[in-house]
Amino acid sequence: MAIDSISGGFQAAIAFDLPSVRRFTNAAAGGVSADAPTTPAKAASPPSTQDSSSKSRELETQRNVEKLKAIEQGVIAHEMAHKGVGGAYAGAVSYTYIKGPDGKRYITGGEVSIDISAAGSPEATVRKMRQVIGAALAPVDPSAQDYRVASQAQALQLEAQREVAAEAYAMAGVKTDEAPPSASLSLYA
Repeated sequence: MAIDSISGGFQAAIAFDLPSVRRFTNAAAGGVSADAPTTPAKAASPPSTQDSSSKSRELETQRNVEKLKAIEQGVIAHEMAHKGVGGAYAGAVSYTYIKGPDGKRYITGGEVSIDISAAGSPEATVRKMRQVIGAALAPVDPSAQDYRVASQAQALQLEAQREVAAEAYAMAGVKTDEAPPSASLSLYA
């Protein structure tokens, strides 16, 4: 049984945004930002400057949390599209999490395993691979892995279609090497 995985397409967006998320996660946890200067602390600033700085950090933290929430919603929608179309051939959804600047966990990636093995007959394999291709390409924004899975399923589908055609030629008494290359049969009503 061949099992492949369809991954969420949000990994590149996450990788791009992680430095700012890490910076604010560390700052919120009382740690030192990776980009923070390593100079000794200065004397306490006037209260108005501290309040302004604190509000600025809070706003930045809130913006990062909102970004993480949007990414989480996108990943869930992406993986549910795979799962919904994949039906019985799709496995459980698995998510990847990061800790946000507010201390909560947010989904930043995911995957759904999908069975791309041949079915019991060539006809069943053709039907199954159509569903697998649909599942792989179901999200609005298929990832590179999604396209790879769809390509593998398409290759299996084409092989199964050749087998179906060969069987149809055999039943009609035509040898496959005698059939013209452009000949086509309507196999489905």
